Amino acid sequence: FLALGLIGLSYGAALLIHSYGFLAVFAAGLALRRVEREHSDQHGGDKNEAPAADAASEPATEPATEEDATHPERAPAVMASAVLAFNEQLERIGEVAMVLILGAMLARVSWTAQPLLWLIPVMLLGVRPAATFLGLLPTSTSLGQRAIIGWFGVRGIGSLYYLAYALTHGLSGDEAATVANITLAIVAASVVVHGISVTPLMARYSRANDV
Repeated sequence: FLALGLIGLSYGAALLIHSYGFLAVFAAGLALRRVEREHSDQHGGDKNEAPAADAASEPATEPATEEDATHPERAPAVMASAVLAFNEQLERIGEVAMVLILGAMLARVSWTAQPLLWLIPVMLLGVRPAATFLGLLPTSTSLGQRAIIGWFGVRGIGSLYYLAYALTHGLSGDEAATVANITLAIVAASVVVHGISVTPLMARYSRANDV
């Protein structure tokens, strides 16, 4: 339950200082992952420790023994593996819940509204890929990697968070209905389009890079 505790602590601390809880949780997750990697790399240098270190990045084929969990050098990798496995399960549960909620809310979306006719393709094909490409310019990522990251991006959780934030901080009336309509439609379109394209595009990317 380390992940749940970290989420609650970082989100609550951010609210206390009037900051953004969503970004605080995101930063806390990155920090936790970095610590896990550092511990795994530090204690998994030799051959005997390599399997334990690999457990931090790949699901374990066999459950860790009590000896592994209490070993001073293998314990960090075992903990990292357990946290990652739990995080993956929690992520899947959260995704299912969000998709169900999103599906229930789509009944209120007016798909014939004028902004949706051009805003959805502009956001999915233009704004997000361009922003991602520009943000990755200082990095060493290849053009193909930037294209993949720019196309898939984040699939709407952030959009729903900021929609809820806006609705609870003064946005109301027709403006609130318009913003909610646009946000829900774009997230739904993103889930469908990206969900359909993820398998063939990733397979093509893997073949091109011999992954």
